Amino acid sequence: MNWSEILTQVVIYAVGLIISGLGALAMYYIKNKIKDEKLQNLLSNAYGVVASGVDFVYQTYVSNLKGTDLWDKEAMDKAKKHATEYIKNNLSADMKKYLEDNKKDLTEWISEQVEIVISRNK
Repeated sequence: MNWSEILTQVVIYAVGLIISGLGALAMYYIKNKIKDEKLQNLLSNAYGVVASGVDFVYQTYVSNLKGTDLWDKEAMDKAKKHATEYIKNNLSADMKKYLEDNKKDLTEWISEQVEIVISRNK
């Protein structure tokens, strides 16, 4: 194993720790600010799906392109599209219904949450 591979593994491990810490912080916020237990569970699960989607796309797509000439606006848009599809496919029907009942566009909500997770991961 060369230094580049070792450094890559260390960075991936550090990103994993950061994501875990941010997830714990988000869960703490949800549990302390929202008193409806069913809504807490919906939001906690939804946040977990969003974080997993962003992490999955980062590991399978973004990490291979970032830092190269291939990482451009088009690649960023494609990564966001992949994350959005992953989240849509894994989000619970109850959460989708909650968003619909509260007049939230699913794609817009996912986009907002993806941006929040990405900005927290930086």
